[in-house]
Amino acid sequence: MDFQHPWFLLLFAIVPLLLIYYNKYGQNQESTILFSSEEFFSDKIKYRGKLRYRWLKLFEFLILLLLIIALARPRKVDKLSETKINVIDILLVLDISSSMLADDFSPNRLEVVKKQLKNLFHLGMVIE
Repeated sequence: MDFQHPWFLLLFAIVPLLLIYYNKYGQNQESTILFSSEEFFSDKIKYRGKLRYRWLKLFEFLILLLLIIALARPRKVDKLSETKINVIDILLVLDISSSMLADDFSPNRLEVVKKQLKNLFHLGMVIE
């Protein structure tokens, strides 16, 4: 794997700094609802709230890491190899005007051309 802009990966150094800042100072900056006492909430509700909060913070940092990787534009470069292919181009131009219906060949010119094309390409289908 290769990165088109690998210098964006230097932003990974910011993530630990953000974690340190958040653990020391950021928790007090969160908006909260003040209650007169914690007695109104059971331990189960407090635990579930803290668990959800931690999961949300984990997803925030995971999204940040994925955005940094996306900015670096990862790409998979396969090996390029040149292959030589022999191709024969055949251009078939056919006159389908009324002159092809002349009776100088049996049954007419157009049917003779169709038969010859079948023989040339070994086709089993009807050419119309």
